Amino acid sequence: MEMGVCFPWTPPRSTDCIRKSQTGRSSRTAQASPVSDLKEGMARSSPLTSLPGMPRELLAVPMEPKYLCLQCRGVLRKPFQAQCGHRFCVHCLTQLTSSGPKPCQACQQEAIFEEPQSILKISDAFPDNAARREIDSLPANCPNEGCSWKGKIKEYELRDLSLAKRVSREAIFEEPQSILKISDAFPDNAARREIDSLPANCPNEGCSWKGKIKEYEEGHEGKCEFERTTCEACHAVILRKDQSLHNERECEERTLNCKYCKVTFNFKQIKAHDEVCQRFPVQCKDCGKKKIPREKFPDHVLSCVKSRTACSFGVVGCSAVVESEKRTDHEQSSYLEHLRLLLDEVGRLRQQADGPGEWQEDSGLGLYRAPEEGAPLAGSGGRDVGGARGAQAGDLLVKKVAALENIVCVLNRELERTGLTLEAFTRQHHLDQEKIDGLSNKVRQLERTINMRDLQLAETEGTLRELTYCTYDGVFIWKITEFSRRRQEALAGRAPPCSPQRSTPASTATKCA
Repeated sequence: MEMGVCFPWTPPRSTDCIRKSQTGRSSRTAQASPVSDLKEGMARSSPLTSLPGMPRELLAVPMEPKYLCLQCRGVLRKPFQAQCGHRFCVHCLTQLTSSGPKPCQACQQEAIFEEPQSILKISDAFPDNAARREIDSLPANCPNEGCSWKGKIKEYELRDLSLAKRVSREAIFEEPQSILKISDAFPDNAARREIDSLPANCPNEGCSWKGKIKEYEEGHEGKCEFERTTCEACHAVILRKDQSLHNERECEERTLNCKYCKVTFNFKQIKAHDEVCQRFPVQCKDCGKKKIPREKFPDHVLSCVKSRTACSFGVVGCSAVVESEKRTDHEQSSYLEHLRLLLDEVGRLRQQADGPGEWQEDSGLGLYRAPEEGAPLAGSGGRDVGGARGAQAGDLLVKKVAALENIVCVLNRELERTGLTLEAFTRQHHLDQEKIDGLSNKVRQLERTINMRDLQLAETEGTLRELTYCTYDGVFIWKITEFSRRRQEALAGRAPPCSPQRSTPASTATKCA
């Protein structure tokens, strides 16, 4: 057997009454806003809007401040939320603002009073359906003594348990409240303050920050060093604390300026740029000199004393490759070998000029006969061919001999220059040797002087040690200047008697008197 609800219940309005209410609402002027329609419709839709809040004893769970009407201090019935975020029963708020806008006492008590949000106006308030649904689902006990009814707040407000069971199974869709419109939405300041006070931990892995939601939004969100961000250039995911290091050293798409030529290029092109940069420093492999600009390296190679080049006599067979600074030494030490190579080259050229044939006298005519020719050519045709070949061979031989003579002249000049250089080096060597001998003599003299000083110092130290351990006992003499005058003055009483100012080890000088 079901037990009925034992509290006063106001019957709902009839269908005709509701129809009249809807007709009256549709006949309003176009200036009325949808939010105002929603408030008025909700205020007229139930007789419960004329009742204050429900008693606290009704709740079967601990009372929380968010369920409390700030006017009647009971459980919210049809809650409305003011612009400042505080909740009131629709009945309490209507009575509170019946004489005009009133300042919110809760804002004044919490020291958050701020105009115009903290001024209570029925036109600025709105039905807090989220809070209403939350309160309707709270467990409840009948506050009347002797009644064992249990259920939910919504069931408590309904007519009986059968209606409560039927309504609990129905959907909560209701027009126009369930129609989403941006113009009907409102800032939920109550929920904002409640959420702001919730404890929070930073969700980023590795961060130990703790605080409240409001502190997280104002001071930590978007600034956490452990937050993962995306690089705008290379789209890599990195920690915020590593963003500066990534932009300067790790990002593959970062832009760099060449510190040598100041040209701007992408990091991926750094190797290609280093290979073509004219001011990039390179190192000479021969002398080891570093930081030579690439544009000046060819000039350095020409003047580098360590660069290895082929001997100038390589055209005649010398295969030596020497350093630039030793090139002269090589030519001086190998001039006999170079002359031999030149001699061989001259012989080879002469042999090529003479050819395998031979010059013969035939019937008083100089005819050239090649090995393949069986007999000398006769007639004028033979003489013409032989003369042309002989002229060509002679011209070639003259040119080669002239080239060899030029080479020999160059060698002679080089030999003379080398001889002069050698004589200069010899003279310089003699001068340096004389200087070395003079300095060696000075060093020996200084060494002897130092030895003498050491001997004198040793003798002085010995004498000092002897004097340290010796004592002399004797009579010290006190010399007094102008003794006669001083003695007369002392005898006449015009001056004090002469007496010594100090004592001596053996005796004391006597007084003048």
